[in-house]
Amino acid sequence: MNRAGRNLPRCMDYQGICLLRRNIPTRVLRLLRIGFATCLLVSVLDCSSSVLHPGFVFTQSPASKGNPAAAVDLLDLRYPAGSRVILADSEFKRLQVLSGGLFSAGDPQVTCDGKRVLFCAKATSSSEWQIYETELGARQPRPLTIMPGGAANPALLPDGRLLFISPVAKTGDTPTGVLYSQGPGEQPKALTFTSVSVSDPTVLEDGRILFVGTRQTNKGTVTCGLYTINNDGTEISEFSRPEDRPGTIRRPRQVDGTRILYLVSQSVFGCDANGIEFIRCARPFAAPERLSIVDCDRVGSVERGDEHGLVVSAATGTGAGSRPLLAVYAIDLDKTDLSQALFTDPAWDSFEVIKISAHSQPMGRLSTVDTTKSTGEILCLNVNYTSYEAKQSESRATRVRVVAEPAPGKSRVLGEVPVQTDGSFMAEVPADMPLGLEALDDQGHLLRRVAPMIWVRPGENRACIGCHEPPNHAPSNHRPLAVRAPVPRFTLDTPSLTQAKR
Repeated sequence: MNRAGRNLPRCMDYQGICLLRRNIPTRVLRLLRIGFATCLLVSVLDCSSSVLHPGFVFTQSPASKGNPAAAVDLLDLRYPAGSRVILADSEFKRLQVLSGGLFSAGDPQVTCDGKRVLFCAKATSSSEWQIYETELGARQPRPLTIMPGGAANPALLPDGRLLFISPVAKTGDTPTGVLYSQGPGEQPKALTFTSVSVSDPTVLEDGRILFVGTRQTNKGTVTCGLYTINNDGTEISEFSRPEDRPGTIRRPRQVDGTRILYLVSQSVFGCDANGIEFIRCARPFAAPERLSIVDCDRVGSVERGDEHGLVVSAATGTGAGSRPLLAVYAIDLDKTDLSQALFTDPAWDSFEVIKISAHSQPMGRLSTVDTTKSTGEILCLNVNYTSYEAKQSESRATRVRVVAEPAPGKSRVLGEVPVQTDGSFMAEVPADMPLGLEALDDQGHLLRRVAPMIWVRPGENRACIGCHEPPNHAPSNHRPLAVRAPVPRFTLDTPSLTQAKR
């Protein structure tokens, strides 16, 4: 067989090839060969029933939730046995289970290139929840974590590192979640060091990590707030001022570049959400605004949809039994009436719906952590600059007590820092440990305090402009006296005011 014949599809015999060679010009013959190859390729793709034109990824939970009393942890309640992650085409006509072979799964997240899905799942009824990954259209997910106590709430940093929360909160216990990052082939590294329980991380467009911080007060109430850190765990900051109110907030998401939307729940650690609130990025400390959805009984999720739109899961009708089932809707940011559902299933709750689309990655950020160090520095420009009541702010702080919490619930005083005449103070403190600060007057009376909920990373230089200062204020343009004085150095081994560096 000649060279041209070897390159043609096998469905043509030798005699046919010779006839083509004699009667058809070379250029036409070349086009025919390309056509045969294209037809063969198309036929192979059409034979694969698993290939979908992707449109959405979402979670389905059985309408019959089983026995809630058998739940060991919070995710068992949120994703009861049989819960699964589904891939659907843009019209919800073809569905494919992405979490096949797993006992239960939920909380899907789609990568920026729109090609992979992360989710949390448990392999068997007795397994711990871990993070899994699958390619869109693939049939076998693979585990990414093996965390003792389980892992939940997956997200991705711009450099590809995985974010997740561990451990998974047990039913009836106060959550104690910590945020971890993990690169390919690396061991997990903690990014948060605080007495506040961390959950529901998401990466903002500017590269910061936004998460929900939850803690129980001495009065037994729950305080929830939104906080940000950099991708190396530095610069822990309030994104919005926490509110003392019953219930929790979950799944914050940045939409249209200007708003952070999240679910609100009336129960303390419940799984069902009763509504949606949002915070404007330009005014994060202003009161949250309600996104009212007409005739909505409960909400399962809210995510970015088409331009100026959202994809939500909501329950408005009656499903199996007396509990309305969650269905998928598309709504406008300004017109929140629910129209006809995009998708509903009488046997399943359908929620955590994400529209699949490739989108730009968040901004990257350089790390300032110096792993050769075990301490960082804190600087306050004016401890007497505060938003506390007038009669409290009349007393001036002259000392600041530094408190560490080396173990949960066990605080330890490291020492006291003198406040300079301009109100500034500076100290070197242990890294990667919950720290609290207490402002004292010259009589030793406590004026203001911050619970052990902040920290510094190794080598981090952390600064604030006041003590419970008004939000969204810029610092004064002057050099604080504290940077000219000896800097007290505190450690767990030798807390002392005499150890200072110049």
